[in-house]
Amino acid sequence: MSEATLRAVVRGIFATDLVHESLTFVWHAGEPMAVPISWYRVAFQVILEEAPPGLKIVHSFQSNGTLLNDDWCGFIRETGICLGLSIDGPEAIHDAHRKTRQGQGTHAKAMRGVELLRKHKIDFHVIAVITEGALDHADEIFDFFVGNGIVRFGFNIEEQ
Repeated sequence: MSEATLRAVVRGIFATDLVHESLTFVWHAGEPMAVPISWYRVAFQVILEEAPPGLKIVHSFQSNGTLLNDDWCGFIRETGICLGLSIDGPEAIHDAHRKTRQGQGTHAKAMRGVELLRKHKIDFHVIAVITEGALDHADEIFDFFVGNGIVRFGFNIEEQ
């Protein structure tokens, strides 16, 4: 999205009577970290420039965590991004549906992202998609999260 398009969209949002004390921009759908940090720096600045005075702006990312690195962690800490990771539980359950374009499971990379976040002392939560196949593994999924020190998690039930 160009800066001009983003500016037009943001102006449209702020022109409504729906925005009051705070507004959260949720960056998701696909993988938000596939876009360079430099784009977000511009986008966040555009939003600040267009926001009404006194409005609290929050940015939230929902990511698979596979592209996390030290640069992203620095940006997340610097900007106060609220971060959610998409992890569906233990490796076999997660990798059954979350694969790279080459067909490889993403669990190991997502857990590497968890470790990077911990190294940088960045708080996060997890959203897990519960598929029909995962329903028989509720205890295993719960134990995975608690056993990995992930205590802020939510579940989305897959719709078919």
